[in-house]
Amino acid sequence: MSATFLHVLLVTLLGFPTAAAVQSIVEPIIIGADVVKNITVRVSIIGDALFEDISTASPILGKDTLNDVSGLTNPNSVRHLQTSYTSVDFRAGILNAVNAERVARNLPKLCMNLELQNAAQGHSNDMAVYNYMGHTGSDGSKMSGRIEAEGYHGVACGENVAAGQVSVEQVVKAWMASPPHRQNILRKKFTMLGCGYAYNDDSAYGRYWTQNFGTSMN
Repeated sequence: MSATFLHVLLVTLLGFPTAAAVQSIVEPIIIGADVVKNITVRVSIIGDALFEDISTASPILGKDTLNDVSGLTNPNSVRHLQTSYTSVDFRAGILNAVNAERVARNLPKLCMNLELQNAAQGHSNDMAVYNYMGHTGSDGSKMSGRIEAEGYHGVACGENVAAGQVSVEQVVKAWMASPPHRQNILRKKFTMLGCGYAYNDDSAYGRYWTQNFGTSMN
C-alpha cells in the first residue's frame, strides 16, 4: 500500500487533513500476540459511564454498571472473531457502529476529533500497561484533564470504558446494552468522538477500550 493511498485513506476515514496531523496520532500499544487463546476465557466488563457538562462545578456520573457481560458472546465462538486491529480498522469500526446506532434514531452522526482520539488512545494504553479498567488513570488523571491536556476545549464531554471484549462489534453491543453507556452514545449534545484500543497479553482482561465524546464550543 503506497504512502499516498494510506494518507488518503486516513483523511477519508478519520478526517485528519494534513500529514502533520496524522503523525501526531497516539498509536495503540500491543503487548504480546493479539490473538485469542482457546485455553483462556477472559471475563468482559464495562465500567461506569461518565458525563461532564464543563459549565457545571462537578462531573455527573452515570449509574455504576460494573457488569459481567461475557454472556453477550458465546465463549466457544470467540476464536472466530477478529482480534487484531490496525489503527484505521478499530477507529473506523467504532465510529461507523456508533453512527449506525445514532442514524437509526434520527440523530446526527459524530465526527472523529484528533484531541479526543489521542486522549482515548492514551487511556486505553494506560489501562493495558497498568492492568486496570476505570476512568481514573494510573497517574490519578481524570477524563476532563486528559482531554484538556490534548488540547480539547468544549462545553461537554463523556467517556465509556470497557475491557475484555474481543471485537468492535462485541464492545459496542456491551455499551449499548448498558443504559448509562448507551446514553453517552446516543446523547444529542455530543458531536465528536475519539476511541482507543490496546492489548496486553499479560493482563487480566487483555483488551482495553475507551470512547471519549465531546461537544464543540462553536
